[in-house]
Amino acid sequence: MSVDAASLKTVAVQLRSLAADKDNQPIIARDEGCMSALSTFIASEDVSVCQIAVGAVILLASHADNREILRNDFTIWDNLHDLVADTDKDDSVRRDALGIMRRVLGDHERDEMEELADLELRAGLREDLGKGVSDKDYAVLKEPVNVRIHVPGLSDAGFLNEFEHRLIRTKGIVSASYEMGAEVVIIFAKVSADDIAEIVRQISGKEVEVLLEEKENEDEENSADPNIVEQQEGYVDEERARYRKNLEKAKRTAVSHQGYSSLAERLEQERRQAERERARSERMLGRIGRGFTGSGWGFW
Repeated sequence: MSVDAASLKTVAVQLRSLAADKDNQPIIARDEGCMSALSTFIASEDVSVCQIAVGAVILLASHADNREILRNDFTIWDNLHDLVADTDKDDSVRRDALGIMRRVLGDHERDEMEELADLELRAGLREDLGKGVSDKDYAVLKEPVNVRIHVPGLSDAGFLNEFEHRLIRTKGIVSASYEMGAEVVIIFAKVSADDIAEIVRQISGKEVEVLLEEKENEDEENSADPNIVEQQEGYVDEERARYRKNLEKAKRTAVSHQGYSSLAERLEQERRQAERERARSERMLGRIGRGFTGSGWGFW
């Protein structure tokens, strides 16, 4: 018995909705029927069904416990690969599929990451790295400088791979290190901070922000703090300022504890609601499975 396009889309939407709940994500990833359905949907010629299925797998991949499962599900992996390589499909869904593959790979799987970079290039989803940065001559400084720059998207493994490859090939750049959570690159270079910012903009293709050093940030904060008073002797009364800041912090902490009882009650209510939602999701998964068993489609 065939299943019409509307039914396919309905099931894909239900799976994506269920996958949005973090508690459901490990359940779905370990359910053979659900994963078989999602794999088939990814390969669907119906663009909307394909997009919905990819969205569901993105949610599943966001759960750390599911990444090895997705990596070892060869049907899912092959269909994602074919989707990325299919130039007739929409670029956005192809990029999403590529992002899933990168996310589930471990940091140690360098060969596989390089293969994905080659796939991305062959699929026309990025420019050739050989183009690099323009060979503009920047003024060389006598003393190298350290510059911290926030680069949006730096936490994406694919973007980082391309960014780093271009950066270390640029004249004047000595070395670079990264604060991945904050998406910050710390560059040691023989050119000025302004030139470094221009280089990073060219490489990333994004608006970036040069960050002040921590000491400079602290000096600016102190200069704007009315509690720090310059004395006649010519020094800053930092001890008095620190005492007042700690006192204010203590007051705020005391106020926050006044609502502890009501907060505990709210958390208990939220926990019970989460349990009810999880039970409802499991029942819905069961109904979806029984529906496909009865249809003879073969997913469950």
